[in-house]
Amino acid sequence: MHTRIIITFLTFFVWSCKTSPDQPQTIAATTIDQFIKSHPDFSAYGKDLETLYKERQQRYIWFDGEDRNDLADVLYNRARQIEREGIPVALPYRVQYEKLFNDDKATPEHDLLLTAMYLFYVQKTQAGIDPAKSKQLGWFLPRKKVDFADYLDELMADENALDEQPAMYTNLRKGLQRYQEMKSKGIATDAAGVSVDQRIKAIIVNMERCRWLSKSETDIPEYVAVNIPSYRMRYVRDGKTVLESDVIVGDEANKTVVFSGKMSYLVFSPYWNIPQSIVEKEIKPELAKDKDYLEKRNMEWYGKDRLRQKPGADNSLGLVKFMFPNQNNIYLHDTPEKILFNKEDRALSHGCVRVQKARELAVKILDGDKNWTPEKIDQAMHAGKEQEYALDRKIPVYLTYFTAVADESGNVTFYDDVYKRDDKVIQFLY
Repeated sequence: MHTRIIITFLTFFVWSCKTSPDQPQTIAATTIDQFIKSHPDFSAYGKDLETLYKERQQRYIWFDGEDRNDLADVLYNRARQIEREGIPVALPYRVQYEKLFNDDKATPEHDLLLTAMYLFYVQKTQAGIDPAKSKQLGWFLPRKKVDFADYLDELMADENALDEQPAMYTNLRKGLQRYQEMKSKGIATDAAGVSVDQRIKAIIVNMERCRWLSKSETDIPEYVAVNIPSYRMRYVRDGKTVLESDVIVGDEANKTVVFSGKMSYLVFSPYWNIPQSIVEKEIKPELAKDKDYLEKRNMEWYGKDRLRQKPGADNSLGLVKFMFPNQNNIYLHDTPEKILFNKEDRALSHGCVRVQKARELAVKILDGDKNWTPEKIDQAMHAGKEQEYALDRKIPVYLTYFTAVADESGNVTFYDDVYKRDDKVIQFLY
């Protein structure tokens, strides 16, 4: 009888110690080091593992007693189907994860495996490749930053936050599913005769580019966006596209830079202050052959050895330019060479963006300004005298690079990779 009482007491004591809030389940820093050594595919997340557990006083993240939280199962279901998110690499250590989810034991290794899975999935699907790598690909738009600790808290509160992605991304994901289904059915090419594998690769690349977009770039009421591969510009106001236009972008030798700026003023009847590189490489050789070259083209010297083209109908900048000061010296402008918009390949400029509907863009931008009417804009554009006008607000301008975009139904439109960057993105994804 006494023996039974003692055993019952010891059993209760052990159980109580196991679940007591005074002795929470914890993971030592040395255990994290050992985990990384035994799971080298997660070595890139070593510092992040340390940070997450340190912020939680080394306590388990995914278990409350012996109970695994629901978010762990949601993440696992997504991570093992990560190809649906356009990620071409699989979750490592699949056998270990299968055993883990068939076993409810709360152990340090199990909790670490779940945290590593979380870091792997979020890094791949939310953060994207390292910003230094995207800069190597010519992407200088501000990158989205993901704080793993804050995002984990957000998911713990509402797992639906996993689905908060830009519309561009979710539309492309629908398109990816379509092409993945075509591939599973053995369909080798689409109606355009392009291989399904090539289409899938293009969608994957552009889903990755969507991950680089910060929320401030995808959730603002007014902006101008130029997509270089499509040779198109959109002006969005109050969340709606109010103007679209064909554009001409930089050629291979003078690539238009992928970056953002703030449009702050317009210039009507502008001078073209000719870059010195163009003066040296293009104009001086022509001037050596024809002494009247400058006069024929309405050009003049000014300052110390600087050259500019006077305002007028033949000015290379056309009749208006849209300025968003930047170190790249890039802006949007009109052009007298309207015939070039008939070309399919419009990578033809020295780097700036020529807008086919430049007048319409000026009218739309100024249509809420009491100082301007369409008639006054026309007069300023044809005045033959340069006039600057400061806007009453600064309009974000985004020069982007997407070779595939999709609509809400997942219908994908593909564009030529004009600067040959898609393959390099794929290389970084593996």
